Amino acid sequence: MPIEGLADPKLHRLCVRCRKWFNPDEGVLDFPSATGPIGFIMGMSARVADDESKMKFYCLACHATRKKRKSSALTTILSITAAAGAIGGLWYSGQLERWFNALMSGM
Repeated sequence: MPIEGLADPKLHRLCVRCRKWFNPDEGVLDFPSATGPIGFIMGMSARVADDESKMKFYCLACHATRKKRKSSALTTILSITAAAGAIGGLWYSGQLERWFNALMSGM
């Protein structure tokens, strides 16, 4: 439950995503998502070094939304990669042209 009124920065934490104040037990500390190759490298180095100064506070609702969005993006990327690999394999074996010709002759 967000803090109403004036929050004490020494006692409360600010959620990075929704910008509301919470008690520390109402959220989690996590590393921010990478937004590019430089951010990915910096994030991975912070994770490997266990640099807690790079961790950000997320309320539980925002953290759940962030995890869902991250998993759906990963699923989409893997699906596109698998489809491209299947098409590439058919093209390499010569089956893609035969399949396409059979498809066109049936129309």
